[in-house]
Amino acid sequence: LTKQFLSYAKSSVLDFKPVNINRLLLVMWKMSELESAPCRVTFDARMAKDLPEIMGSQENLERVFLNLFMNAIHAVSKKGTVRVETRLLPSQDTVEILITDDGPGIPKDQQEKIFEPFFTTKEHGTGLGLSICQSIILQHRGNIAIHSSEGKGTTVSIQIPVQQSSPSEDAGELLLFR
Repeated sequence: LTKQFLSYAKSSVLDFKPVNINRLLLVMWKMSELESAPCRVTFDARMAKDLPEIMGSQENLERVFLNLFMNAIHAVSKKGTVRVETRLLPSQDTVEILITDDGPGIPKDQQEKIFEPFFTTKEHGTGLGLSICQSIILQHRGNIAIHSSEGKGTTVSIQIPVQQSSPSEDAGELLLFR
């Protein structure tokens, strides 16, 4: 818990480099399968061909998607389907990633609190996973949203701009306004 909290609280300098989202997602899915054995979860990948690379922190994005895949696997319990879709939103020059599970969904009263630090419904959860995910996606100038219907599953939608200035350029701009 302390390690996760310090990771959440730490303001690290992000090393932005080109990231192949499709490749990253496939690797993180394989890792989540290893972490969650012996589940019989079906993985359905619908990834856009020729998806442009995004500028981002590979390590931090890996943490986001590993966490989201693990949440989806836990939601479908021992048997179910997790689908990941990627596509380019050309009008916004943004990559969209959708992770959908066919689990029981999230009750309406919990959906508002889902990104709050320390909010959890898991017996051994810390409540930091989705808070950290949201923080990382915001650092990438992206958006993350969760859409869920009880009894029908959950979809996590992430949008990340393809191009953006590096964090060091932003830091310089911010110093000028202090």
